[in-house]
Amino acid sequence: CVSALRLEPYRDGLLLEALETAPEARRKGYAKDLVQAVLAACPTRPVYSHVGKKNVASLQTHIACGFQRVAEQAVYLDGSVNAHCCTFKIM
Repeated sequence: CVSALRLEPYRDGLLLEALETAPEARRKGYAKDLVQAVLAACPTRPVYSHVGKKNVASLQTHIACGFQRVAEQAVYLDGSVNAHCCTFKIM
């Protein structure tokens, strides 16, 4: 396995979490391919993702997959807020 992610229920759709790629496999498009495959399998459900504001690689991957930034913080289902992350949503 070179890339992995986890999905969980979130608001009116799903939350993409823990998108990771093995260090030796990074910058080869595996994360983007995985995200696009997951999105294709869930075409009728909104998909959100919380991304660290300083995680340039993940930010670029999300944008390349069609996600748009919808909030400047992450709000979790328990109501807690993480100001170090922003929320993306596939539109």
